[in-house]
Amino acid sequence: MDDKLPKMKPKPDFNRYGKSRYKPYWNDYLQNQWKQVCSLEKMWLKCSGSGRQKKSLKASYCSERKTFDRLNRKYKRKHLLEKQNRLEEKLMASNQRDFWKSIGKLGMSNERNQSIPWSIIDDEGIVKTDKNLVLGKWKSDFEQLFSVNPNVRPPAYDNETRENQPDVTELNEPISREEIIVAVERAKLRKATGFDEIPAEVLKNPTAIDLLHLICNGCFELGKVPDQWTKGIINPIFKCGSDTRNNPLNYRGITLTSVPSKIYCHVLNARLSSWLDDNDILCDEQNGFREKRSCEEHIYTLHTIINDQYQPGSIRTGNTIVYFLFKISEGTLLRTMRIGIFLCCRSLRLQA
Repeated sequence: MDDKLPKMKPKPDFNRYGKSRYKPYWNDYLQNQWKQVCSLEKMWLKCSGSGRQKKSLKASYCSERKTFDRLNRKYKRKHLLEKQNRLEEKLMASNQRDFWKSIGKLGMSNERNQSIPWSIIDDEGIVKTDKNLVLGKWKSDFEQLFSVNPNVRPPAYDNETRENQPDVTELNEPISREEIIVAVERAKLRKATGFDEIPAEVLKNPTAIDLLHLICNGCFELGKVPDQWTKGIINPIFKCGSDTRNNPLNYRGITLTSVPSKIYCHVLNARLSSWLDDNDILCDEQNGFREKRSCEEHIYTLHTIINDQYQPGSIRTGNTIVYFLFKISEGTLLRTMRIGIFLCCRSLRLQA
């Protein structure tokens, strides 16, 4: 008797209703009605009697299923109406952070699991769960990503170089109200707010535009911005293909910044981009971060060069060496580009 296998304890079922995983409106009444429908369906399918008896069981099953479908739609509409009323109450409240949190939990987000564990792996490979250690690790790792390299110094200009510089008087002119209007009109609606909780919808009126005009001109003249514009809410998103979720560097930090600061940055960027194009400061080969241009042209050129160097079935009298120069910061993007070029060359049977 001692050689018997031990009994396996079943895992506790946290879900009372098997059908209510994605149905928050599910209740005991619907569960009993669904069990009755399933019971009648089994009786109809397993019936071995006469055709009249099968027809009667089928009619009972169809009638019960229609009743269940009607009740299901009723409770679903009631649940959606209650959720709509709660969202409207949060929208009218003074603090809209709860409203945007509720919006973020709708739809497919209900199926997402908690992707950020409350633990880290230290340098010795030991898992730590202390709150202060976890927060300190996240803070230090993300601070290193945005730290300034002290070895990089701005270029020194002599008197001759300064005399040959183009005129920058246009860049130093006060910000006009038309520039603010263009930036506000291009602001995207229904987007998450920053630290100051000011959405773009609030700024699309003449009074807000006048206030933004005064604030942006004051920041432009003083060379300073409000403290709230320098703060952001970082939302970590796990990078696909990473090995562990306990490493903060395996997350891509998406920062939610202030919408008024975005308006100010848009004005400065539009003015600087227009000045660079008018004075031919940028080289013609640069397509990134330029209006009506795209890096797809460079990708097409690269593909054409590689494809022309290897043509299956042709007689080649020599080898051609193609050099590619990438001026980009070290990081995931550079590694991805290297891997993509290597796979492209390998598919064409070229050496990379």
